[in-house]
Amino acid sequence: NNTGHMMLSASIRLERFKHSNARARTLSSMVHACRRVAVLLERARKQAALGRPRSALDAVEEARACLTAPVSSLVRGGGVNNLDQIVDVTNSVNNMETNNIMNNGSSNGNNATTTTVLRLEDTPFGSRAMQMLPKIENEVLMGARRGLNR
Repeated sequence: NNTGHMMLSASIRLERFKHSNARARTLSSMVHACRRVAVLLERARKQAALGRPRSALDAVEEARACLTAPVSSLVRGGGVNNLDQIVDVTNSVNNMETNNIMNNGSSNGNNATTTTVLRLEDTPFGSRAMQMLPKIENEVLMGARRGLNR
């Protein structure tokens, strides 16, 4: 009986560590993606200030692509499956809690999971970066207009 308890607790700890590792890799990838977007925004501003509109607009488009890409595509090292598992586990737990609340504790076995696509633009950093993109584009256009008026 004591051996079974130890094996069960070891199994539970292993599952916790797997989920913790997946969350850490996902967070690391999010930080890496945020840094990449910040570098691209800085590059776009510098290129616009130097009067290089094509390079600036290319950096803006690349930053926009990074912001609108699903987070699962940003996860490095095979973490896509783990991220999907985390989202599935979170959704199933939320649905079970919702069903329990709606059915006053009785579950009818109808656990429909809804998967949401997570994007970097949904974060506070991403929303601020998305606000900056049109400003940089306008700065590039104004610089090009000044260049034509010389």
